[in-house]
Amino acid sequence: MPANWAPYIAARVYAAWCEKNSGHIPYVCDKQHEDGGWSCMFCSGGLITCVRCGGFEGSTPSECPGIEMTAGQSDAVYGCIIDYRFGQWVSGGTVFMLHAWVSPPELPPHLRWDWDEIERYIAAQEYEPRTVDAE
Repeated sequence: MPANWAPYIAARVYAAWCEKNSGHIPYVCDKQHEDGGWSCMFCSGGLITCVRCGGFEGSTPSECPGIEMTAGQSDAVYGCIIDYRFGQWVSGGTVFMLHAWVSPPELPPHLRWDWDEIERYIAAQEYEPRTVDAE
């Protein structure tokens, strides 16, 4: 991968790690819906909210802080001002708002990326969290 891809690749590898290790406890709707759940944002829309920290979609930090966030923290997470990583609040956007703080570099108009190759490369990367990554 070209060097200018390093921030994007690192963010995607961390995002993949967070999918398995974030500590969030997703809300699971237990209601019986007359329409089979199509009108429920959790049953049909695939939306996420954490029952522990209260994160909802874009206001969900990369890792769960373990306690309910304040309204101010939730707003700051949504605004890509703060995130919770490695046991501490840090500046920056969350993996859930990845597009807001890191994106792939642009290519000249006549070239195209092989996204399948890029996804395979990202999936092959191993990640071990370190507190230094939060800075």
